[in-house]
Amino acid sequence: MDIAGALVSLAGRLVPATRRSDWRREWTAELAEARRSGRSPLRLAAGAMSDAWAMRRVEAAGGWSVALEVRRALRSLRNSPAFSLASVATLAVGVAATTTMLTLVDSILLRPLEIPEAERVVRIHHTFEGREGGNPIAPFALPFFQEHGRAFELIGAHWGPSDYTLASTDTPERVRGVRATPELLTLLGATTAVGRLFDAADAEEELGGVLLAHHLWVRIFGSDPAVVGGTIELDGRTRPVLGVLREGVELPGHDIDVWLPYVVPAGIRADDSFRLYPLARLAEGVAPAVAEEDLARMTARFPEAADFYRVLLDEYGLTTGMRPLRDEIVGDIERPLWIVLGAVFVVLAVAAGNAATLYLTRTEDRRQEVAVRRALGAGRRGVAAHFFAESAVIALTAGALGLAVAWLTVRAIPLFAPSALPRVDELALGWRMIGATGALSLLLAGVLSLYPILRFGSDDPGPLRSRVTGETRSQRAVGSGMVVAQVALAVVLLTGSALLLRTFVALRSVDPGFEPAGVLVADFALSPPAYPSTPEILDVHDRLLRRLEALPGVQAAALGPSPVGFRGCNGLYIEGRLVPADAAPPCVPVLFASPGYWSLLEVDVLEGETLGEAAGDGMVPQALVSAETASRLWPSGDAVGAGVHPSPRRGPPWYPVRGVVESVRNGGPDQSPGEALYLPFAAMAELGWVQHGFTLLVRTEPGRELDLVPLVRGVIDEVAPSTPLSGAHTLLDAHRATMHRSALTLGLLGAAAGITLLLGLVGLYGVVAHRVGAIRAEIGLRMALGAAASEVRGMVLGRALRLVAAGAALGLGLALLVTRVLATLLFGVEPADPASIGSALAVLFATAFAACWIPAARAGRTDPAAVLKG
Repeated sequence: MDIAGALVSLAGRLVPATRRSDWRREWTAELAEARRSGRSPLRLAAGAMSDAWAMRRVEAAGGWSVALEVRRALRSLRNSPAFSLASVATLAVGVAATTTMLTLVDSILLRPLEIPEAERVVRIHHTFEGREGGNPIAPFALPFFQEHGRAFELIGAHWGPSDYTLASTDTPERVRGVRATPELLTLLGATTAVGRLFDAADAEEELGGVLLAHHLWVRIFGSDPAVVGGTIELDGRTRPVLGVLREGVELPGHDIDVWLPYVVPAGIRADDSFRLYPLARLAEGVAPAVAEEDLARMTARFPEAADFYRVLLDEYGLTTGMRPLRDEIVGDIERPLWIVLGAVFVVLAVAAGNAATLYLTRTEDRRQEVAVRRALGAGRRGVAAHFFAESAVIALTAGALGLAVAWLTVRAIPLFAPSALPRVDELALGWRMIGATGALSLLLAGVLSLYPILRFGSDDPGPLRSRVTGETRSQRAVGSGMVVAQVALAVVLLTGSALLLRTFVALRSVDPGFEPAGVLVADFALSPPAYPSTPEILDVHDRLLRRLEALPGVQAAALGPSPVGFRGCNGLYIEGRLVPADAAPPCVPVLFASPGYWSLLEVDVLEGETLGEAAGDGMVPQALVSAETASRLWPSGDAVGAGVHPSPRRGPPWYPVRGVVESVRNGGPDQSPGEALYLPFAAMAELGWVQHGFTLLVRTEPGRELDLVPLVRGVIDEVAPSTPLSGAHTLLDAHRATMHRSALTLGLLGAAAGITLLLGLVGLYGVVAHRVGAIRAEIGLRMALGAAASEVRGMVLGRALRLVAAGAALGLGLALLVTRVLATLLFGVEPADPASIGSALAVLFATAFAACWIPAARAGRTDPAAVLKG
C-alpha cells in the first residue's frame, strides 16, 4: 500500500462502521482514477481526513447529507480546475446577460406604476386622420368628459409641463413645473409629507398656492418644514407654498419640481386650443372597448358646443381615443426590449450548450472511474447524486458570479442609457430577480447533470478495464449537434445585428434638413414683471445676440426653436381664400425665429429669401414657409408673395411670404419632413402674444459647443440679470437621440450576437481540439504512411467547417423566419436583405476558420513516431 492508500485507510477508521466500506470504495475509485489520469493521488488523499470527519457528522445527524455530497463534488472539481473554471465562466456570461435583461424588462415593462390601480389608468388623447401620435384636448372638453362620461371613475388633466424660473434662492434656476387639476392629484394617489394638497379654490385664485416635489424640497430648501406657509418666486411672481408632496409622487413620464393648481374656467367657450393632457381611471369592470365607445359618443357631440368641430370631425378625421398609461410611458421601446430578451435567451442557450459540451467530454473521460465506483458497490442513486451535486456547484457558482456582474451592470445602465429610455431611475435588481437567478441556476444544474446520469444510469456502466480511447458514437453525435446548434443561433443573431447596423447607417445618412454639428442649444426665460411687453423683450434679443456674436469662437447666434422635437399646430388663414364661419383653416405649426436662424442651421433657401435678408432687422411681420407647407397649401408653386395670418384672427394685415426653406425632419430621420410657418418675434406684438421663454442657438467649432456654456451664461447675466440658463446641450446629441430606439436595439442585440459568436467559437474550438486528441492515433498513422502536415490540417479543417456549414444552413433558414420580427425596427433595408445575410455569414466563417486553425495546426505538428510508440 502506498502513502496515499495508507492515508485513506487511516482516515477510514474515523468513519462510522455502517458507512466505512462504502466510504473506502468511493475513495479507492477516486485514487484509481487519479493514478490513471496522471494526477497526484497523495494530494487527493490529503482531503480524506476532513471527509471522514464530515461522514462522522452525517452519521451523528442521522443520515444522508447535502453538505457531504457538496464536499465530494468540490473535491472532484478541484481535481479538474480547467474544466471547472471554463464551465463557471461560460455559464456566468449567460446568467449575467439573462439576469440583466430580465431586470430591464421587469423594471420597465412589467413592474406596475406606483399609482393606485395603475392597470385601469389611461391617457385620453385626440387623433387627426393621417397624423401620428396623440394630441391634447381643448379645455372645454375636460368638464364635458367629466360630466357626461359613463365609463370613467375619475378624470384629471395637466397643462404642460413647462419651465419656470425659481428665484427664491441666491442663484435663480430653471425648474420643471406643471399645472394640474385637483382630480389629477387624487388619481395619482398624491399625499403630502408636509402641508396640504391644493384644491379647486386654490386654482381659482390668480396666484394660487403651489406644491413642491419632495426632491426639490430636499435639494433647495434642505427639508425645512417652515417652507410650507411661506412663499416662493416663480417667473417673477410670488406664490404661497401649500405643501410638499411625499417622496415617490410623480407625474408618470416627467420629472416635476413644482405643481401649480388649475381648473377649467366656468363657461369657457369651445375652441381648438388643444393644450390639456387628461388622465383617467376606468370605472370598475369597464372594458377598454366600452370606454373607447364612450369617448366616441361624447366626441360626436362636440359640434353642439362649436360648429367648426363638425369640420374637424368630418374633414380632419378628429377622434378621441385612449391608451394605457403604462404603454404611454414605455413608448416604442417595448418591442426592442422583448426582442433583445429573446436574443439573450439565445446567449444563455449557447452558454449552456458550451458547458454541456464540456460535461460531455469529461463524462466520457470518466467512464472507468464510474465503472470502478459501480464495481465497488456504488448504486445508481449515489452516482446520480454525485453528478447532480457537481452540476449544482458549477451552476450555482456561475449564478452567483453572474448575479454580481448583473448587479454592477444594472447600476451602470443609468449612467450610459439614452435619455429616452423610460423608467431608467427605477432599475433595481430586487429579490424577485435574485430568486429567478437561483431557480435558473438549479435548472442549468439539472440540464448539465442529465447526460451523465442517463449515461451511467444503467446497471452496466461498461467494462472495468476498458481503456478510454477516441470518442464514442454518442459523444460524437452530441458534440456535433451542439456545434451545429450554436452556429445556427449565432447566424440568427449576427443577421439581426447586421440588419440593425445597416438601419443605423441608413438613418445617419438621411439629411435632416439642417447641420447639427457645432451648435449649442440652451433655454432661458425672462421674468414677466421685468419684461412685460414685446418691445422690451425684443430689445433684450437684440443686445443678447450682438454680445454673443462678439464672443471668441462664436460663428453665429440666433433665437428660435430647436429643429429637433418641435411640434404643434395652429390655424392659418391665406389671403384670397375664404374660410366659412363653420369651417376650420389649414393647420400649420407656427414658429418664431430671429434673423440668421436659417443660416446658422444651414437650412437651404429653396425660393425667395429669408426674413433677415428681406427685412434687414427682421422686425416686420413677414413670413417664411417650409417646403412641405408650400407643397400642400400652394401646390402650383406660388407660395412666395402670398399673404398669411395665423388664427384665431384673420388678416389684414397679411404677412407676405418672402421665401420657402427646406423642411427639417424634426421627429428624426425616420419621420417625414415637418411643416412650418416661420415668423419674426416682432409679429407677436401685432398678434397680441407675449412669449418669455426662448431657445438660444450658438454655432461654433464642432466639439467645442459645451465649452461656450459659461460664456453664454455670463452674457445673459449681463443683458438680463437673474435670468438662468438651462437645458444646455448640443444639437448633435439631440439629433442622435431621435435614433435612440435603433441605437439601443443595435447595441444590445449586437452585444448578444458578439457574446453568442464568441461562445460558439469557444465551443467549436473545444470540440475540434478534443477530436484532434481523440484521433491522435489515426493522425499519427496517416503521417507515418506519408500524409503531409498540410493534408492533416486540411482534414481537420474540413471536418470542422462541415459542421459550421451545416449550422450556417440551419441558421440561415431560421434567420429568414426570425428576422421578420425586426421589420418595424428597420429603415432602408428589408428583413431578407442579401448584403446583411452575406456579411453575417462572412463574419461567421472567418472567425470559425480562425477558431479551427489552432487545433488543426497542432494536429499538423503531430510526431508520428511518438504516437505509434505510445
